[in-house]
Amino acid sequence: MAHSFQMLVGGKPVDPALYGAIEMLEVEENADVPGALRLTVPVARTATGDLSMVNDPPFQPFANLAVVVTAEGKSPECIFDGYVLSQKLELDQGATSAKVIVFAQDASWLMNLEEKVTEWTDVTDGQTANSIFEDYGFATAKENTEHDSGRHTESNHTLMQRSSDIQFLQQLARRSGKLCRVACGSTAGKRTGYF
Repeated sequence: MAHSFQMLVGGKPVDPALYGAIEMLEVEENADVPGALRLTVPVARTATGDLSMVNDPPFQPFANLAVVVTAEGKSPECIFDGYVLSQKLELDQGATSAKVIVFAQDASWLMNLEEKVTEWTDVTDGQTANSIFEDYGFATAKENTEHDSGRHTESNHTLMQRSSDIQFLQQLARRSGKLCRVACGSTAGKRTGYF
């Protein structure tokens, strides 16, 4: 089955020359941790004496990087939409096989930047998840409130958050036998929170 892929940075297609330079592109999906991307490209010395690829826009820290795959006869499907978090530069003596390895994580990374202390009252777990996802501009899956917990009321017990948003939602998901993740659908940049 033939298939093709497209990379986007900040929602815009990358320079077509980049595709020929990619040595490896790996997208990892995991039920328990955020999705990840690993990309390896060779580097060389430019005319100005700098290293190619290392400081190029697709690989700069916190660049929004997405991968959209189109299988033969199918519609395009976004399989990764996240942010560049680190680079690893490997230089061999003589620089004949120098390369940069770029690591990125899906958009749930945005939910792990700040620890919060919040009391959630008169909501279910699914409603809490939807509220948190919406704070980041993510769409919410309609299944989020199916097979939901009971309502956390002030008279019974409230729901206390003392962690980052993604850690809190993962804890709630484990407790109720659900999964928590953020994924893109057919279009890069349109993210959905699943709980």
